[in-house]
Amino acid sequence: MPELDTQIIVTGASRGIGKNVAVELSGVSHYGSKHFLISSTKLADLEETKECIIKNKNPNLPEPVVDVFPMDFSDIENLDKNIQQFLKPSKTYSRIILINNHGNADPIGLIHNFKFGTKEIKRALDLNVLSFIALTSAVLKNSLNRAEEVYVVNISSLGAIKPIPGWGVYCAGKAARDMFIQVLAAEVEMLKKESPGIKVKAINYAPGVVDTDAYRDAYQKTNELVNTELKFGKPLTASYTSKVLVDLLIRNEWESGSHIDIGDIVNISQ
Repeated sequence: MPELDTQIIVTGASRGIGKNVAVELSGVSHYGSKHFLISSTKLADLEETKECIIKNKNPNLPEPVVDVFPMDFSDIENLDKNIQQFLKPSKTYSRIILINNHGNADPIGLIHNFKFGTKEIKRALDLNVLSFIALTSAVLKNSLNRAEEVYVVNISSLGAIKPIPGWGVYCAGKAARDMFIQVLAAEVEMLKKESPGIKVKAINYAPGVVDTDAYRDAYQKTNELVNTELKFGKPLTASYTSKVLVDLLIRNEWESGSHIDIGDIVNISQ
């Protein structure tokens, strides 16, 4: 028998989508008793997220267990060790949900005139791609024989499937993450040979333009760069797009490996 119903692992959980998804999941009854494992770079911000998760708990369920782990996913030298420590709790669960949310848009620049070098490009790809791959693989390994179901969510972007001027490095990283999720979905039958009976699904969720500090900074840099105002549309709140994602997960009607934009689900036209 599983010790808890659901383990929920969220990266980039200190603010924005990561924080709001965690808080929203705490309030739903669908996933039963919950163990949250949340990570970001700053401990104080994670403690604030922890308080919000507990405060928003479903009144009909036990108080969720919340473990915080401050971690820099761009620190590749210590990445394997940090991921092992992050995933150290080894209870059994009915399901494990991974929300892969960490990453950023920097560096921004027109490809023919980059103002940055390979050091900045490598750091971006280490953070946005390499650590994403390493964490996803580690979670799957840890889930074998410890969970009946595993759901992997990549917080994707329109930039994974559509070019955005100035965001070449970011778009390349997001496209790589999307394809990695597609490959994961294609490998499920092979995974089941090692862990018969386990159910694994993965999804790329593009949350739309979200009103966060990171978005405002990237928007300003991009418009200065291209010397015109790019029309990204009116930003959504992190709370709203997180609610849409949680509802999508609960309904569980999506095909594993798919890329789903929030605009495919709700009307966000201006």
